[in-house]
Amino acid sequence: MRIVGREAKVRRKKKTRNLSQVKGRCQLPGKVKLLALRPRCGSAKRKRGPGAKPVGAGGQGRGPGGFDWSQYAQGGQGGQGGFGGGGSPFGDETDFSDFFSSMFGGMGGGAAGGRGTRPGAGQDYQAELELTLEEAYHGGPRTITVQGKNLRITIHPGVADGQTIRLRDQGGPGRNGGPNGSLLITFRILPDARYVRTGDDLTQDVPVSLYRALLGGSQTVETLSGTVKVNIKPESVNGTRLRLRGKGLPVYRQEGKFGDLYLRLNVQLPQHLTDQEKDLIKQLAQLRGEEA
Repeated sequence: MRIVGREAKVRRKKKTRNLSQVKGRCQLPGKVKLLALRPRCGSAKRKRGPGAKPVGAGGQGRGPGGFDWSQYAQGGQGGQGGFGGGGSPFGDETDFSDFFSSMFGGMGGGAAGGRGTRPGAGQDYQAELELTLEEAYHGGPRTITVQGKNLRITIHPGVADGQTIRLRDQGGPGRNGGPNGSLLITFRILPDARYVRTGDDLTQDVPVSLYRALLGGSQTVETLSGTVKVNIKPESVNGTRLRLRGKGLPVYRQEGKFGDLYLRLNVQLPQHLTDQEKDLIKQLAQLRGEEA
């Protein structure tokens, strides 16, 4: 006797739930916040409802492979055949285990039990680590605590906002000897009032007095790499951009390479003029043929 069945395919769906039981902190400047667990795989069960039909219920009482199940689904005649007729359909000497062994080739209990003992990867942990722009510039080691365990990580200079690193084997424990999950850390760079970041380049507004903008001269500017002096050309107009090569952010994982820093001159008009200063400005206006 041979039974041909259809192979059942179960789609496994990923699930995400809050990680309220997991807390994280950063021992050095910066803040780590664990967000959620992300399982590698879910679980699925076959559903059986009240409307499910018995095997072989359709057609002429024949199931897959043409086998006639009707003699077992209904009571037999004279107490013979069927499971509810009082007699065994297999005879007095036949064991149920022999019947199922002949149907499934000895795979009945072993195949079903194998699904529960199959190794599975652990869940991934997701976290966010906040950094200032200066911390992103310099990089360096950080120590974070996840579920009471201290983890030391190295941040490479020039890390970008939204960039994610993976720490393998630092997530949830594997099932039945499977590998542990990973810890995914996403960096969040806090806004800086002094700079606007565009890739590896920075833009900075520099206030300049009217007199220096007209006459020119040098001015000290603070950058992430230290203090520098810049030369301002005479008659520089408001909004003039100066480029300082190599004074931007480090290029991520490219040692010795840096972006540029752009200085945008913001010419400041003098306030609270004295009478003498006003007279001098009037004289300048007359010299240039303008009415004051």
